[in-house]
Amino acid sequence: MRIKLLLISLLLNFSLFAQQNNWNLAKPLDNLTLVSTFGELRPDHFHSGLDFSGHGHTGDPVYAIDDGYISRISVSSDGYGNALYITHPNGKKSVYGHLLRFIPVIQQYVEHEQYKQWKFEITIYPQPGLFKVKKGQIIGYVGSTGRSYGPHLHFEIRNALLDYPMNPLLFIHGISDHTPPRIFRYAVYPATDTSLVQGRKRKIILPATHTTEITTFGPVYFGIETYDFTDGHYNRKAVYDVRLFVDDSMLLWYRFDKFLFSHTRDVNTLMDYSAYIHKKFKIQRSLITPGNRLCIYKLHTNNGIFNPWPGRHKITYVVSDFFGNKARITFWINALAHTTIKPATKHNYTVIPYGKAFRLDTSCLTLIVSDTALYDSLHFHYSVLSNNFDNLSPLFLIQDYGTPLRWPIELRFRIKPKTDTNHLVVAYIDYKGNTHSLVTSIKNGQAIALSRRFGKFYLTHDTIKPQVKLISSWQLTKGQKLIFKISDNMSGIALYRVFVNRRWALFAYDAKTSTLSDIVSDRDFIKGKNHVRVYLSDHAGNIKTRDFLITVR
Repeated sequence: MRIKLLLISLLLNFSLFAQQNNWNLAKPLDNLTLVSTFGELRPDHFHSGLDFSGHGHTGDPVYAIDDGYISRISVSSDGYGNALYITHPNGKKSVYGHLLRFIPVIQQYVEHEQYKQWKFEITIYPQPGLFKVKKGQIIGYVGSTGRSYGPHLHFEIRNALLDYPMNPLLFIHGISDHTPPRIFRYAVYPATDTSLVQGRKRKIILPATHTTEITTFGPVYFGIETYDFTDGHYNRKAVYDVRLFVDDSMLLWYRFDKFLFSHTRDVNTLMDYSAYIHKKFKIQRSLITPGNRLCIYKLHTNNGIFNPWPGRHKITYVVSDFFGNKARITFWINALAHTTIKPATKHNYTVIPYGKAFRLDTSCLTLIVSDTALYDSLHFHYSVLSNNFDNLSPLFLIQDYGTPLRWPIELRFRIKPKTDTNHLVVAYIDYKGNTHSLVTSIKNGQAIALSRRFGKFYLTHDTIKPQVKLISSWQLTKGQKLIFKISDNMSGIALYRVFVNRRWALFAYDAKTSTLSDIVSDRDFIKGKNHVRVYLSDHAGNIKTRDFLITVR
């Protein structure tokens, strides 16, 4: 597997080197102000492009960076919202996300497909000759659709064949920055069961201002929390290049030039996942776990683990942004030759070796951990927090919230005799205490669900129907918005449809505000009274239908 990953990394590096700096591009926006950079550590993924500010408003034109054709059009209530993908003749692809709208010819084409399929959320792959574009041509307008919390353009450059993202700063010119990154915290971790940090078998996280020498015993590894900043903008952004030195010799070097989308979840093993879940620290670890498939590494020794000889050692991190601005931190460890602390002889956990499947059977629950589910060997434990939590099953705590998963675990709850299986779901309580239901199937007397996180699970019924509420006026004029707020208590909205005068109508769904909206026009409405029906269903099969009488003046 390591050899295969090395070959992929070499191929990507060669491809990137051959293409870099040989592409004369138009700007995607007139005013390029960076608000987010490539490789930022996000929940369960890396940021795959650059975000350019909309300067507080929507509607500024977005331009094609080069000749090509529109190969994909996407409309989503989440993610990139309204997005365009342009394939270019040189084997690359550019992506433009969170658009307010497309140019009219594309907008009309998309709306025709939405009405044809009775769907707001849609992905279309037009024929290559249908929408050809020229370098510098307007293709859409800056918006805030999808998972966006302010007007901006999400911009990517990808390899068109393999569809992996590359750092757009390798190609986009005309951006300058003189503000260096900052290092906020550093961390020292025990690397084995017998390693110690400050005399204890646990990590230590310290502010960057801390200068006291740290005592260690056995192999250790390190981490830092660091962010980049740009001229005139306050957002915390990703650094570009990270280098770790031990006694002035490089132990680790990685750089955010590119990654594979299939590996983006591995952000959870680069990052100290437990520190993020419990403290919101985004600490980048030097440890390269067996399940870490990222192709960002340029050099590493012993997977980032340092096995020191006794004595004092200097540890230095040097981080850089894309423009060469640097920050560094140096701290010292004192490695002991001996310790009086003895390793524990009894453990209340089971070791799941990396790459091995695991199965736990109890009287109520079967847990299946596949051989690809973990990033590293795991000290696994579980407990029963309540024996009969919802009169259907116990409440189980499986592992802990701070352990990341690369691949979902499978939970199989045994259903008690005479239990009504309608709307029966496996429920998950997250680390904030919120309850969600997992997509659940009933088979052979079991309720089966997959989870991408460890935590608390139990079996329950979800019988509460989704809710819909009118939040705009009952009386509107053309050009005003008709807006409904929709919600569900547990399993989430699975399907939404709006009918105006018995005909399906195109209402836009915004996942971040949970609203359905449409601008009143002749397309769907008539002057006078209009019958509007909202149909909702959740993932547990509960259905809600509500009728409204809307007057258009």
